Amino acid sequence: MKNNRGFTLIELLVTIALIAAVSVIVGLNIMHTINAQEEKQIAEYRTKLEDAACVYVESLGLKGNRTVTIQNLIDKGLVGKDTVNPENKKAVTQDGARITVTWSNGKKTCTYTK
Repeated sequence: MKNNRGFTLIELLVTIALIAAVSVIVGLNIMHTINAQEEKQIAEYRTKLEDAACVYVESLGLKGNRTVTIQNLIDKGLVGKDTVNPENKKAVTQDGARITVTWSNGKKTCTYTK
């Protein structure tokens, strides 16, 4: 009696197909996680600048609608020069963004704008 100890071609193809399918699923999940982390970093960066602009306006006792520049925030020490925009990987000094401070019904809103 002959003893066959190998795998058939079908068994090998099924195994390879399963490994490929699992690899694709894992790869897509990793890409999704990376994209979600980048979006979170961008949102945190914008929130940091908006919060700094609100503190800037409060510290100077300013009222009324106005635009606060990044340089204003750096000069006041509210944002570091070494801060980097995660969206374009540029230093905050090269970002060119502004924060618009608006007042409505006695409540201020600080909004990041490019």
